[in-house]
Amino acid sequence: MSRPLLSLASVMEPLRGFVAVGRRMSITVAAGDLCLTQSALSRQVQALEDRLGIKLLVRGHRSIAFTPEGERLFRSADSAIQQLQDTIAAILGEHRQTVTLSASMHGDWSNPCLCLRPSGAQAQR
Repeated sequence: MSRPLLSLASVMEPLRGFVAVGRRMSITVAAGDLCLTQSALSRQVQALEDRLGIKLLVRGHRSIAFTPEGERLFRSADSAIQQLQDTIAAILGEHRQTVTLSASMHGDWSNPCLCLRPSGAQAQR
């Protein structure tokens, strides 16, 4: 009997948490990175394991390790997330405007002049 396809939306948030844990190899440190409690992140990873029906991490006393399946999923998910982050950064970088801010005082020292000018390609329009 085959398993139904998982809804991508149902695994994205727990997968993000799992990748953060894998990058830091610490639930506590990863939770801090994500502004979550350790308990909340641990529950996310547990929910992902339950949803997939496999163990991803071996939890020890103050330590974690990947299962073989967890290592495989981490490598794939980490790579995919990094690729998405790089693509989004590149797209935003192409559309980012730079503004030069300068202040000067002309005559009356109590009334400084604040000048805003676009830089680069934007300034030539």
